[in-house]
Amino acid sequence: MLAVRAGRIRDLVVVLITGVASWLAVNLPFMLTQFDQWATFYRFSSEREVSFSSMWLAFTWLPLDGEGFSLLSNGLFLICCLAIAWLGWAAPRRPRAAQLCFLIVASFILLGKVYSPQFVMWLIPLFVLALPRVRVFIIWMAVEAFHWAAVWLMSAKITSGGEIGGGHHLIEVAYGTGIAAHMAAVIWIMVLVVRDILRPDSDVVRAAHGGEDPLAGTVTGKQDVFTLPGRGQPTRLRLQW
Repeated sequence: MLAVRAGRIRDLVVVLITGVASWLAVNLPFMLTQFDQWATFYRFSSEREVSFSSMWLAFTWLPLDGEGFSLLSNGLFLICCLAIAWLGWAAPRRPRAAQLCFLIVASFILLGKVYSPQFVMWLIPLFVLALPRVRVFIIWMAVEAFHWAAVWLMSAKITSGGEIGGGHHLIEVAYGTGIAAHMAAVIWIMVLVVRDILRPDSDVVRAAHGGEDPLAGTVTGKQDVFTLPGRGQPTRLRLQW
């Protein structure tokens, strides 16, 4: 999307070709020699039921199996990706790459059928690049630490047959609270990132780099040549190869 806004079609083609080629270089040998083993993870991910810390635990009353929830989750994730692409196109100024990447990965995490505590490691480096605010980070990590403890307490109670935790429901309450708090924290950060996209003057990274995106690569300093009418600069179709 950043390449499209800057009219750098050649850069867009290069990114797509190298991305596809890299994926094929890693996966194709195993697809050709041991396809069933290669497909195991994808098949398992599609068929597995809703699991730990997923928002879909609140919707298990729906008449859906694992594949049904996969279809629903993937469909909503696709809608989120399209919305993020629209945001990248319609924003008054070309967003920073890290901001869009954070929003995509955060959407995937929120909508997934499972959220293992270690998944937060996907977001931490993107957070540092997209929204390096210490207070926000500390609050977020405190929430994730609480969620981590609640998940393992719940896991211990399940695997012990209920012996750990006694007959009370404090562990279940802590577990549910941890899920809700984790989701609220991630959504809060996403809102802050979107705010910085719509109001570039509030972006601390731009302020520290003269208004530029330090990860813009070949579109650094390029003017927008393809934007939505009425957004940013006037729409122009002078694309660059």
